[in-house]
Amino acid sequence: MGRFKEYFENLKNYITEVPQTGFEELPELNAKFDIDFILKETPLMIEESMEGLTRVKEVVKQLPTLSYPETNNVGEPQNATIQKSH
Repeated sequence: MGRFKEYFENLKNYITEVPQTGFEELPELNAKFDIDFILKETPLMIEESMEGLTRVKEVVKQLPTLSYPETNNVGEPQNATIQKSH
């Protein structure tokens, strides 16, 4: 999440400086705040974060089974399994 915060700060500062910058100076401003890199990397970061959240969700869903493997919600025996999600 630190990178998201850093990218957000760069974008916020970029937006603040754009109105004060001449058109011919925009490439330098883009480079100063790594705008091209941020635009390229942010979608991948979001996708990876969503995948991570999905994996965490699956682990949390399995916690009751791991905590009490000998019973399920109605008190009947059940097997506990741990699945690796990709």
